[in-house]
Amino acid sequence: SSVFPSLILVSNPAIQFMVYELTKRKLQYTTESALIVFLMGAFAKLIATVATYPIQVGQARIRSSTRKITLLRCLVDLVRSRGVSGMYRGLETKLLQTVLTSAFMFVVYEKILLLLTKR
Repeated sequence: SSVFPSLILVSNPAIQFMVYELTKRKLQYTTESALIVFLMGAFAKLIATVATYPIQVGQARIRSSTRKITLLRCLVDLVRSRGVSGMYRGLETKLLQTVLTSAFMFVVYEKILLLLTKR
């Protein structure tokens, strides 16, 4: 079943927020620049997606498989048949799908935070 990969994939937003906050601290972000927030949000989602994409690929392969297979077995078989790059096939499309949305979300998040803290 693909329940185990789903549980692991819950880490994607956690990684995303952690990378965003670490980047914010590292850059000592204090301005209200939407562009900087957008770029930090895009970077955070890029890192989170690259880190969890092989699990997403494994989950998709498990769901489409007619035989019962574990995530580990699925990923090992994938690496043996297509190499490590096989785990990242289609990543560009996924990044286009998620990075922009996430970057805009962080801009909205920071603007709302700014409104709430100015009161």
